[in-house]
Amino acid sequence: MTEQDQKPAVPRISSMLARIKRPKVAAPFSRTESYVVAGMVLLFLLCLACIQLVESAFLSMESARLFALPMVALIMLLGVVFTVIQVIQVIQLVLNGGSDMAGRIDANIDLDSVFVDELSSCEAEQLDRHSKLIDQEAKLLTRRAGLASGASTISALIINLLSIGSGSQALEWVDDAKLMITCCSLGMLIGSVMVMIFAGKLEMVSGLLKLAAEKSSLREVLIR
Repeated sequence: MTEQDQKPAVPRISSMLARIKRPKVAAPFSRTESYVVAGMVLLFLLCLACIQLVESAFLSMESARLFALPMVALIMLLGVVFTVIQVIQVIQLVLNGGSDMAGRIDANIDLDSVFVDELSSCEAEQLDRHSKLIDQEAKLLTRRAGLASGASTISALIINLLSIGSGSQALEWVDDAKLMITCCSLGMLIGSVMVMIFAGKLEMVSGLLKLAAEKSSLREVLIR
C-alpha cells in the first residue's frame, strides 16, 4: 500500500462546520442583547397575531388597540435599549483599542491553523476539488438568498400599491392580502438571512480546504 493510499479522506462538511465553530465569548451585555432582540421579535409576532384576529372578527378593534399599543410601546423601548447597548459596546471597543477583538481573532487563527494542519494530511487533489465544489455551492446559496431578498422587496412594493389603491373603502380581500404578503415577506427575509449565514460558513470551509491543499502539495513536493 502506497503512502497516497494511506492518506485519510476529506472530512464530511458537517464535521468541518463543527470544527470551525468559534468559542463563545462572554461579551458585556451580550446576554441582555439576545433577550432584547428575542423580546422585540416576540412582540412583533404578537402584533401580527392581533391584526389577524381583528381581520378574522375574533377581536374587536378597541380590544386590539388595548393589546397592540402597549406592545408597540415596548418594541420602541426595547429598540432604544438595543441602540444604547450597541453604543456602549462601540465605546468599549474604542477605549480598549481593539485589543479584545484582536485577541479573539488571534485565537481563531490558531484554531484554524490547527485544523488546516490536520486537513493537509489528506490528498491535495481531493482537498482542492472539495474546496471548489463547496465554493460553488456557497455561491449558489448566495444567489438564492439574493433572489429571496428581491422577492421580499417586490412584496413590499405590492403592499404599498394596495395601500394606495384601497383608500378608505378598502375591500376585505385587500386587507387580507396585505397581511399575507407581509408575513410571506418576513418569512423570506428570515430565510434569506439564514441562508447567507450558512453560505458564509461554507465559504470559510472552502478557504481552509484551499489552504490545506496548498500545504499538502508543498509537502508532496518536498518529499519528492
